[in-house]
Amino acid sequence: MTEAKIVISSTWRRCYDLKLLKTLLWRTGLSSNHILDVTPLINETDSIRGDAIDNWLRNTNHTIANYAIIDDDSDMLDEQKDNFVKINGQAGITRANCQKVIEILK
Repeated sequence: MTEAKIVISSTWRRCYDLKLLKTLLWRTGLSSNHILDVTPLINETDSIRGDAIDNWLRNTNHTIANYAIIDDDSDMLDEQKDNFVKINGQAGITRANCQKVIEILK
């Protein structure tokens, strides 16, 4: 167990506020206690998600010892590659993905 918290950078954050995202994910079995925040919307297109993640990491008041990025897209920054786990958008998160995330967070 990693005791990890979740910061959402999904395009869902454009449509739903944090409270509604917590409710939607709670319905899938994810405890809302694990969801910490959402990354900021940087601009109209918000095209590079890695920029939003970097912005959140630089400006958060939370203590971050380590982080993993889980996404089905690859628009991350070069310096985030060691923290990134690419998943299949259709299949979702696999056991192998989970193992890689755990290794990153250790």
